[in-house]
Amino acid sequence: MGKLILRKLIKSKIFKSLNLTEFKYLLIDFLMLLSVKRKSLKSKFSEYFYLNKIRIIIFRLPEYYFRKINASKINNNEKYIDSQNFEFAKMELNIDEGTLILINNLFENNKRSRLENKNKLIRNKVETSRKLNEDTTILEYADVPKKDTKELLNSIFTKKSFRKFLDLSSIISGYKVKQKDLYFYIIKNKGENNNSDWHSDCFFSLVKGFIYLNEITIDDSPFQYLKGTSKIELLTDFHNLSSKYKKSSSPRISTKKQLEDIKNFEIESHLGTLGSMMIANTSGIHRKGPDNSGKVRYMLGFEFRRLNLIKRSLRALIKL
Repeated sequence: MGKLILRKLIKSKIFKSLNLTEFKYLLIDFLMLLSVKRKSLKSKFSEYFYLNKIRIIIFRLPEYYFRKINASKINNNEKYIDSQNFEFAKMELNIDEGTLILINNLFENNKRSRLENKNKLIRNKVETSRKLNEDTTILEYADVPKKDTKELLNSIFTKKSFRKFLDLSSIISGYKVKQKDLYFYIIKNKGENNNSDWHSDCFFSLVKGFIYLNEITIDDSPFQYLKGTSKIELLTDFHNLSSKYKKSSSPRISTKKQLEDIKNFEIESHLGTLGSMMIANTSGIHRKGPDNSGKVRYMLGFEFRRLNLIKRSLRALIKL
């Protein structure tokens, strides 16, 4: 029986098409299956072993428990949060002139340009309808130093609004997030870049967000999210296709059929004025929306540190 199975395997298309590079990818995929550092699996054969689906489900299990023990807290925040799939939440913050001056100073003192490496602006050839013009593109950012984070937090949030922010971020993450996990960066951009492609940041729930520092309409490259795309089956398929065709760090649209398929999903566009904030689970499919105005988008971004499975699971036992 064993010899028969081996013969069939050797004659199979999978075995014949297996090359050294794919074998190396597959081996590393197995070894780093539950590592948060491997945002996307690389081998096109990972699908046959259900590796993407397995890792997504394993990371989701603590989230289900966390949301179950915090059901009353979730109910109290329904007006802020998308509670169907826990993909995003929105808040309005009061940002005054003094806070804007602080942010501007942090930006100017720590500014770096992402245009130093033009390869980062190479577009996904599948999305042919959106063109990149390097001459009119602005993409600058500044990390907010840890020593300045507390001052920034005190300027942006009241104690009450900061507690609300951490609660909403925890609900979307599926475990208790803490202030020490949080870091900020400031962005000014205009025109198209790689974030203009629909993509997923990773296989596990990851909270990122943006606070607008100027008015953003539908024409000003708003952050856009495809509602429902963080579901296990959809996310698995998206990562499987990326493993086959793209092998990029963050999975992106890989086929023209995908471009047609995503038209069936509702797009949630983050529109707003100064102080409008969106907290999102960026494992779901999202992008920087189309730039139809040529206007600079100025915003404060944030992200929570990526915890491994053990730390996430322990945090999932905590009630809000």
